Amino acid sequence: MNVLYRRAAGRGVTADRGGISILLSVVAMILLIGIGVVGDGKGALDASARASADAQEAARAGAQQIDGARAITGSGIVLDPAAATAAARAHLAAVGQSGTVDVAADGSRITVSVTGSYRTRFASMLGLTSISVSGSGQAQPVQGG
Repeated sequence: MNVLYRRAAGRGVTADRGGISILLSVVAMILLIGIGVVGDGKGALDASARASADAQEAARAGAQQIDGARAITGSGIVLDPAAATAAARAHLAAVGQSGTVDVAADGSRITVSVTGSYRTRFASMLGLTSISVSGSGQAQPVQGG
C-alpha cells in the first residue's frame, strides 16, 4: 500500500491545480444565471397577464356606461362615449395602470390597451433591465333578458 502511495505522490498528485474547482464554479454560475433568466421570464409573463386582466376589467367598467336616452326610446343599447371613457380610465387609475381607451364611433364597443414594463431582477446582470409588457381588452354592452 505504501508503494502505491509513493508512486502516486511522485507522479501527478502535485500536478492537480484545481481544474475541477474552476469548472464547477463556471457551471454553477451558468446555472444560477439560467435560473434567474427563467424567473424573470415568468415575472414578465405574469406582468403581461396582469396588464391583460386590468385592460379587460377597465373595458367592462366602460361598457356599463350606456346612452340612457337611446336605451329608453328603444333605439338601441349603445355606449355613452364620454362616460365609458371616463369609467375605463378611472378603473385603470385605480389599479395603477396607464393605457388608451377607444370607444367605437357607433358606440357598439370599447377597447382598452395597457402598456407597461417588468423590471428584471436577474437578467439585469446581462444588461436587460426591463421587459415591455402589454395587454388589451374589449367589451360591448348587451341587453339583459
